[in-house]
Amino acid sequence: MNLSKIPDKLPELPSKLIRVALRDLRKIQKDIRYEVCMSIFHSGGDRHRVCEVCLAGAVMACTLGVPRSRTATPTSFIFKDSCSFSYPTPEQTSLHRKLLAIDAFMSGHVKNACGYINVYSKLKDRKITPYDLNKARFFRDMSRLADSLAREGN
Repeated sequence: MNLSKIPDKLPELPSKLIRVALRDLRKIQKDIRYEVCMSIFHSGGDRHRVCEVCLAGAVMACTLGVPRSRTATPTSFIFKDSCSFSYPTPEQTSLHRKLLAIDAFMSGHVKNACGYINVYSKLKDRKITPYDLNKARFFRDMSRLADSLAREGN
């Protein structure tokens, strides 16, 4: 599967992007073929090994349909292979940037995340409880961030 051909189905608004990511992460938590590891995008597994994913990796798996056996990062959606030097399309760079934004939001880097997707926000960077430390607080913090972004029209 050529990941650079996957269409960008992700929302433009950061608040909605975060909500999609949280929805997908909840799905992943229930699937025994996956394991959440916030330091790995999408590790690729086989029938004997789980596929490890982070928040953006959950979006890759669920919303974007990346096969469980495939290793992927946000850059995987730009180029067909490591030897490809063609210019990416706007849709490819949009998907790449949104996945990077999800990763930045997960760490509380609001300004960087909004910068990736060309959105202005008055919100400051904030503390997001690490998923591995407390899953419920992670979901609470991320939901509050999405709510704050939505209140300002983002």
